[in-house]
Amino acid sequence: MTTFKKIFLDYNLQYIIEMKFILLILLFLMACTKDKDKFLPTVAIVSITDITSSSAKIKTKVADEGGGTVTGTGACWGTTINPNLSNNVSNVGAGLGEFISIPTKLNSNTTYNVRAFATNEVGTSYSSNMSFTTLN
Repeated sequence: MTTFKKIFLDYNLQYIIEMKFILLILLFLMACTKDKDKFLPTVAIVSITDITSSSAKIKTKVADEGGGTVTGTGACWGTTINPNLSNNVSNVGAGLGEFISIPTKLNSNTTYNVRAFATNEVGTSYSSNMSFTTLN
């Protein structure tokens, strides 16, 4: 084999190896960025109405699933600020949309804090804290 052919073949072989390496890096980066497109869902309390001495109607809304799938949504409440899933919970749905939670067996003339929540594969997000006081 002539020196020219040997250099040409060696160059092509090196070029092919470099291209495979670059393709592997690109595939790895694409696979790693898939989950970065997912984030916590966006959820809010729309209203708190129909307050009685022992119950209330809480309307919540999941506006964005965060690039994933919301598997649970509802409201959590308690007498301390910023209740979470370890407090009283009403899990009422999944996915996008508006949902109604109706906590019952509340104490009369008591101030309750409430937050909406939504859970997807990234985790659980909460709305801002709102409060209401049951009737006497």
